[in-house]
Amino acid sequence: MLRSVVLCLVVFLSVCSIRVSAAISATADVQLLYEDVTNFNDSACYNCSDNGCERLPDTCVIDDVCFEDGDVNPTDSGQMCLPDESTSQWIRLYPTITSSLEGPTTNNSIVCRVSSNDTSPTARYRVSWYVDNHPYPRQEEFIISPGPEGASVDVSHLPSAGMLTCKVHSFYSDRRLPSPDAVSNGVDLGRISVMAEKVDTVDEFFFVEHHTAGEISKEITDSAGTSQVITTDYLKDHYHDDKGALECRNHTVYLEKYSPSAAALDPGLHGFYPLITTSLEGPTVNNSMVCRVNTNDTSPTARYRVSWYLDDKPYPRQEEFIISPGPQGASLNLADLPMSGMLTCKVRSFYSDRRHYSPYIASQPVDLAMANVIAERVATVLGFSYVEHKTGEQITVTIMSSHEQDFTSITAHDLATRYHDYKGAQECQGHTVYLVDYTPSDDLVG
Repeated sequence: MLRSVVLCLVVFLSVCSIRVSAAISATADVQLLYEDVTNFNDSACYNCSDNGCERLPDTCVIDDVCFEDGDVNPTDSGQMCLPDESTSQWIRLYPTITSSLEGPTTNNSIVCRVSSNDTSPTARYRVSWYVDNHPYPRQEEFIISPGPEGASVDVSHLPSAGMLTCKVHSFYSDRRLPSPDAVSNGVDLGRISVMAEKVDTVDEFFFVEHHTAGEISKEITDSAGTSQVITTDYLKDHYHDDKGALECRNHTVYLEKYSPSAAALDPGLHGFYPLITTSLEGPTVNNSMVCRVNTNDTSPTARYRVSWYLDDKPYPRQEEFIISPGPQGASLNLADLPMSGMLTCKVRSFYSDRRHYSPYIASQPVDLAMANVIAERVATVLGFSYVEHKTGEQITVTIMSSHEQDFTSITAHDLATRYHDYKGAQECQGHTVYLVDYTPSDDLVG
């Protein structure tokens, strides 16, 4: 008996399940010789037996196509097969976003605005600041939740030149898989308004002072948001005169109704910011370096922003901070500093109700290799305080009276040979101090 074999080749194109119907007839007009229907299932996604098929764990079947756990959507890299969350739909890994820089605003800030259509309550956006494509170290990255507020940075904290951008990557707080960075437009710091601190409202118009690279201008904005800018020279010449009237959205704005700051009329006036000098003092008995700010300004709104520098670079472990007028200064514990390098402090002054900053005023440098590394050991015996100091290899003990501020010192060598002997008595403000009463630390007598 002659046998014939007919082969039907079935090719899977990533489709999980195929139903194949086969029919064989001798000619088109004779009876059917053979007919069969067969289901083919992709073994990567299904385990089939005579009792039926079951989907394998750690797989997804999306639009009848088989994917394994962790496979990325070939048409959208932000979606993935995650069977723990869904076996039939793509799961979005992170919110889709764009970012843009806006400002300066009237409170002197640049805002990184994040745009996203994602309404998930777990959507988060991590914002980082860059100047000339390098991370800006003085501005920490931070995370914002969905909403219109964006993330802002004070322009006074930024350098006076360079291209500012913000970079944002998104994630879900319950998943923590970050998106690629969405990079904003660039803002040229050399051209933006550095100051926009004084805002007055006159006849529904806003007068905002700007200071850009030495030039101060006025921006007049009406309640509809349309603005017009005038220069300092124009303001100086016209603001006392009705000729200073400007047209803004067909409204006449009279500059005589506006009282500009003294700095706007003359940026060189001392009233622009407190005049200061600064010096670095120490180490003190509590092991600190003190940045002392000296000024004759008695205004209660005078403030001083202190930053620390090591080898003329911002010291990252010490945040800048603001101090009020007074003799206290700003201090930094030597234990927080490296053993070598040139330490300086730099200070900018301003008035808290004006916020126009002075240039940086730098202190004299202090060589940390030569500074006193004061031991943290202070003992009080019979009304006297014994404070141990270490300078390089030289160790001394400062003896201070609890009744008077004067003090006397004795070297470690003398102390090591005499402190068990009453001959080690010292005179401090007319009082006899017996070293036998004091037990120094081991490194002083060792």
